[in-house]
Amino acid sequence: MNTMTKVGALALAIAATGLVNAYGQVSVATNNPPGGSFLGHIGSNPNAVEVRHNGNQPIEWFTDSLIRMRLYEDRTQTINNFPVRQEGYLGISNIEAFNLGGNGAFSRLHLADSSSGFISGYAPVNGFRGWMRNGVNFTGNADQGYVGQKYGALDRSDTIRNGATIPVWVSSHRTTCASSSRVRTILQ
Repeated sequence: MNTMTKVGALALAIAATGLVNAYGQVSVATNNPPGGSFLGHIGSNPNAVEVRHNGNQPIEWFTDSLIRMRLYEDRTQTINNFPVRQEGYLGISNIEAFNLGGNGAFSRLHLADSSSGFISGYAPVNGFRGWMRNGVNFTGNADQGYVGQKYGALDRSDTIRNGATIPVWVSSHRTTCASSSRVRTILQ
């Protein structure tokens, strides 16, 4: 009878584990999982895989124990004397200090390449303007480029391609779409 009680209790405990929420956090001894380990769903699961942080904290990706990519939390940073709200900005770089110190991402997507270990080489701020929000910013070799929108009045936005060389702005190519039938191109 005593054995039957133990087996019943064990069966109940196993069945109850199916009623508990499980959360995916890959962590094994020494954080060195065997090949074939993954975090996600099998192909037949219709639910979305979520990468999330419910607090106002960044999400970071690493390789070789160095941060390579960071999705920024809601924060405001001053870049070239312009206040920039970096909510949802993504910075990708081969320089760890780009995402850990300094200004971080200048626009919605910022690709920073190292031509030197100095911030003036991989993330120069000269030439950056506060309207450079919704686009891609490229920095490296002490230069900066931007492709993206410059907002005007409602439903009046410019598509901008800019290139900068330290210390002055060198060229800009702006395409303005005032309506679906009229396109202006202005070289500055």
